[in-house]
Amino acid sequence: MFFTLSKIIGFFLKAYNLIFFSILIYILLSKSRFTFLRGLSYFFGFFALFVIIIGGFNYIPNYLIWKFENFIEIQKPVNPDGIILLGGSFTGSKKALDENQVGLGGKAERVVEALRLLNDNKEAKLLFVADASMLVNSDLLSEAEQAKKFFEIFKINPERLIIKKLANNTYQESIEIAEYLREKWW
Repeated sequence: MFFTLSKIIGFFLKAYNLIFFSILIYILLSKSRFTFLRGLSYFFGFFALFVIIIGGFNYIPNYLIWKFENFIEIQKPVNPDGIILLGGSFTGSKKALDENQVGLGGKAERVVEALRLLNDNKEAKLLFVADASMLVNSDLLSEAEQAKKFFEIFKINPERLIIKKLANNTYQESIEIAEYLREKWW
């Protein structure tokens, strides 16, 4: 139920959908004979106009994103024992793997940063909890296989890699990582 509700609310929070439905409500209610409904239509009309104006100026959203990104100071690890890499970085392209390459997706900065940290910290190990959904459909290429290939291409010692097929999403990944760390290190 929560998942469905979050998808519905998320749909209406996207700017284009919000503007479209605000304009639609404005058009439908502006011809009403009830003053309250006409007033409500004006609210939605002004709201759509406000979102268009604020969203239309690039410097306002860019400033808000910059402010949000710089709200928390970056803390660089000093001699970490391990590196945790979350899934979602690979595309699942079999063609790329056949050509001795790995397809990276929109969250590729995770893998690149993990590779940099592995190269900077020669004793650190990498813990990667990959997608368990690939266990169901064997036609798809799992992130675990792609991660192994990626780090093999960059000559990272396989003994430094701990790659598990246990999770489908970030929540499951965090639980599996916590359980693994509890078993092995504490």
